[in-house]
Amino acid sequence: MVTRQQIQSQLDNCLLEARFPQWESRYKRGKVRDMYLLENHRVLITTDRQSAFAHVLGTITLKG
Repeated sequence: MVTRQQIQSQLDNCLLEARFPQWESRYKRGKVRDMYLLENHRVLITTDRQSAFAHVLGTITLKG
């Protein structure tokens, strides 16, 4: 189980978005996932974004 102290120590480390300049033209952003469509691969990155009713509300530490 994650302790309160572990959560507090990670509050500044939320992943809001994953951007890679070399793949910028292949970037797609969903509500909680970022995606890159490469030539032979699809890269999905789950972020710490939380959404409800089609809106991003914020981030939750250690969610992704």
